[in-house]
Amino acid sequence: MENKRILVVDDLEENLFLINQILKSFFPDNEIITTDNAKEAFQLCVEKLPHLVITDWDMPKMSGIELIKHLKNHHATQNIPIIIATGIMTDSEHLKEALEKGAIDYIRKPFDEVELFARSRAALELTNYYHKSIENKNYELALRATNTVQNRNFILKMMKKIEVVKNQTDNENILNLINDLMEDLKQQKHANSWKDFDKSFRTTHNDYLKQLIQKHPTISNSELKLCNLIYLGMSCKKIALTLNQTEQSVRVSRSRIRKKFDLPAEQSLELYLKQI
Repeated sequence: MENKRILVVDDLEENLFLINQILKSFFPDNEIITTDNAKEAFQLCVEKLPHLVITDWDMPKMSGIELIKHLKNHHATQNIPIIIATGIMTDSEHLKEALEKGAIDYIRKPFDEVELFARSRAALELTNYYHKSIENKNYELALRATNTVQNRNFILKMMKKIEVVKNQTDNENILNLINDLMEDLKQQKHANSWKDFDKSFRTTHNDYLKQLIQKHPTISNSELKLCNLIYLGMSCKKIALTLNQTEQSVRVSRSRIRKKFDLPAEQSLELYLKQI
């Protein structure tokens, strides 16, 4: 299993230390982040996108259940697996409530080291499966976007060449065949339109699109299209080929978007989009 990032939330310093030590002993290469504040935990999740959250239930200001609710309502964090831990809310009704709110597992205090390891490992494997699934979907969408535009450009080139041939003949039978062929190509061009890709993207990443438009209501259609391709992890070179533009024009457009979003120089545009 590749290195992961685990966020531990507990208002008691001794619990944070104990969980941190247990996790480090079993996952020495993983990054363990700790905080004693659920509100801070939410911000850390948005900024760092941990692969697993282990949170205490009973905390001041914001409980573990409230933290789960906030995480599940945010696009960027809604699929992070959460284990909730408690030494007080331990009966079956509490377990049911935690699972219904969005926790994937539940562990009682005081901790059993092996149990904590086993439940954490299972949750991390779930994260790994989810990330691979999303990567595969994004790869398919990126490939579809590239093929859509390239097919459309190819059809346009073919139509121009056929138009040249059409203008060089007055044979009625040949003209009828050419007209039929042109009509078939027009229908094929429509079938491979960008709208089909856009529909597939909206189906897969609808929450991201809603929040992006809500946060940046002045974003233009062309900027939204570019943001979607960046969100899929496509490089400037691939985006340029997809949109039939130069790499320089893509870079200029990215810079304009960064300025519109007021992003600092060190902030990755792709990561910003994924965190929306």
